[in-house]
Amino acid sequence: MTHNPSGRQKSSHLRLTAAEVKDMWNEGEYTPQGYLHHLILAHRSPGWVWRIENVSQFCKDWGLNRRTFYRAKAALIDRGVLEEEVFGAIELKLTSTNVCDSSDTPVSDESLVVPDLSHSVPDLSQLVTNGSHSTLETVDTQSACNSTSLKQLITPTTQDVCVSENVNNSEVRTEVSVFDRLPAQVENAESPNEAIPPGKETYAPPILLEAKKKFGINLEDTQLRKSIEFWPERVEVAIACLEEKQLTVKYPTRFLQRAIEEDWKPERRTGGSEWRDWFNEAYNRGLVSAGREDDGVQYVLTADDHWVPFEHLRRQSWEQLEAQLKPITVDAHAAPDELTPGQSQIIEAMAVLVEG
Repeated sequence: MTHNPSGRQKSSHLRLTAAEVKDMWNEGEYTPQGYLHHLILAHRSPGWVWRIENVSQFCKDWGLNRRTFYRAKAALIDRGVLEEEVFGAIELKLTSTNVCDSSDTPVSDESLVVPDLSHSVPDLSQLVTNGSHSTLETVDTQSACNSTSLKQLITPTTQDVCVSENVNNSEVRTEVSVFDRLPAQVENAESPNEAIPPGKETYAPPILLEAKKKFGINLEDTQLRKSIEFWPERVEVAIACLEEKQLTVKYPTRFLQRAIEEDWKPERRTGGSEWRDWFNEAYNRGLVSAGREDDGVQYVLTADDHWVPFEHLRRQSWEQLEAQLKPITVDAHAAPDELTPGQSQIIEAMAVLVEG
């Protein structure tokens, strides 16, 4: 604990790891809302998405009751500090890293320094204007930046930028989108203030522009852009999956995002016979009990009662699947290769969907 001049006590800035937050929760130092909030804070900054594929496993890993988790999550969303999206999995995103109440800490008093410093900004800008009328300046004078810059004080990690007298402010490129996939333009630029053609800001590969025109893809979607940036090598195959299922897909943007993230492959490469053989073997091993198709994607009901995309399981060995799933007990009197009429109908129906 530290003491401020007014005599009030405040906690030092929390730089906790997720493990430390969990230990404090186990020691009874947190409310459920505070625990979930700080647990997400300990992982990443605002805007980072925590994707929860299995709520039961998440609660087991972090020592939470399922009902407590849902109540805490709902309370944080209601307070506006957490955002949620559900597309098969739960995605949680923080809106802010502010964990302090201004009535309990002197943070608001200290922030009054920023408005006072802002009065120096007009004077600094005047120095640039006056410098343009000088007849002779040394290189040191032209390249020096005032260390009292308001932007430098607010964001100390931002490098100082001195504006050249022969470049207008409107030409200064202050932000470069990662989505345009052109980092060489930034690294190889001779000057940080060099103007860049406006068309480069919104550059997208031709294959994406064609998909946008053909399927109505929203290339401005934040989640889709992140997926493309992380796995650009998967885009072409993901678009092939979308093209294959375009007649049944309702939300092409979200479909393409998931196809990239989960590395889907076109089902025509699977074939109906392969599906029948795989399902037959998986059922005999007690790993699956049913199958269905949703929005062009095949799912199977696993032994632990979860609907999982068929493509995810197909890439794993039987030993891996049996280690992950608790096999369903099969009737010892039934022949291993014999299926009931209902099971045969499931296999035939899914095979027709694959082939057709």
